[in-house]
Amino acid sequence: MCLMAVIIVMAVASIYLHPAKESDFLGFYDAVTAFDHGQNPYSVNAISPDDQSAVKPFIYPPYTLYLFRPFTWLGFATAARLFLTLKLLAIGGLLYLWQRIFAMNEYRGLFYFLVPLAFSGALIADLRAGNISIFEQLVIWTGFYLYLRGKTVLFGIAIVLTALFKLTPILLLGLLAAKWKKKELACGAILSAVFIGLLAVSAVIWPDLFAHFTKNAHGLTGEHGEANPSTLALVTDAMHWFGAKARLTLPAIVPLAIYALLAAGALAVSVATACRLRRMESRQGDLWRICLLCFAFAVIAPRFKDYSYILLIAPAFYLLSSCKWMNPLLPFSGLLLIYSYGNLQYFGKALEPFYHAQREYYCLLLAWTLWALCCYSIWRETRRIPHEL
Repeated sequence: MCLMAVIIVMAVASIYLHPAKESDFLGFYDAVTAFDHGQNPYSVNAISPDDQSAVKPFIYPPYTLYLFRPFTWLGFATAARLFLTLKLLAIGGLLYLWQRIFAMNEYRGLFYFLVPLAFSGALIADLRAGNISIFEQLVIWTGFYLYLRGKTVLFGIAIVLTALFKLTPILLLGLLAAKWKKKELACGAILSAVFIGLLAVSAVIWPDLFAHFTKNAHGLTGEHGEANPSTLALVTDAMHWFGAKARLTLPAIVPLAIYALLAAGALAVSVATACRLRRMESRQGDLWRICLLCFAFAVIAPRFKDYSYILLIAPAFYLLSSCKWMNPLLPFSGLLLIYSYGNLQYFGKALEPFYHAQREYYCLLLAWTLWALCCYSIWRETRRIPHEL
């Protein structure tokens, strides 16, 4: 744990000295300030007319402006340092929850060492960007902890609270359908309706702001590569490369259709695997359900930022360390071997697209690998358990 703390301190020390490096938080702060002065918080022109490249557009629903407002009661430098300090405290909460949920006592030292490094340093990426992802993960994993304790309603509320900011986490309510129990299904349906209702109310109360929000959110689909290593981004890049090589202009529907097929396939396999887990009613079965949901969400989500991979840190470690049918050091070593930013041009231009995919989408390729390994492990674990009709 001391080594983990040293790595994190080294990563954030310069941010305390230069708070403006937290670009996402700067965007939140300036958007709320513009809103308080009667300007459009979703317009970069209104926030920073002189240097628009210095501020990222605000991409959260209108009601979140009031939630971010307390930070503007302080000067920016003080607010940014406070925000970063709260995130460091949230990391402590995350570590506590991960330990309580997965009880990784056997490999605890290795786990703490990998936390700030896993998935290309997803945790460090969030700290340096000034995003809210660590807080988001704290609420999500609080929900998972409550789910394991049988408090499904509180789990659902935690997921809805998280989704009120970034919307897509609402898909995590799919965990309530994993056991196909009437009460959990009803709870999931009600909470989903509440979430949609809150968005609808927001659109009614702030119609102009909500329209600007949806416009900014739609613009995020153009992010690719290391900043957004998602399946949709990879497919889009691959189609652009293929079109350039074949000298074709592919319709925009082509990458969307391929992504839809991949997402539907991953969803179908995940649902079939979750059905197998209905044979396992123990706590271990619930842990497998959580892991499967996290991996499936990562590979299916149309947008999944680099710091969003914090969600997979603990499930990945639990999956690899619990594979009794193989030495866990083997997958660790294999994943480290393929993680390289070296120049592979001496292998020839034929491997250039593979090098690009490995460099820009390493986290995504790793997520797909872990998802497949999770599905296989679940089928292997449940094959000897008789099916209960």
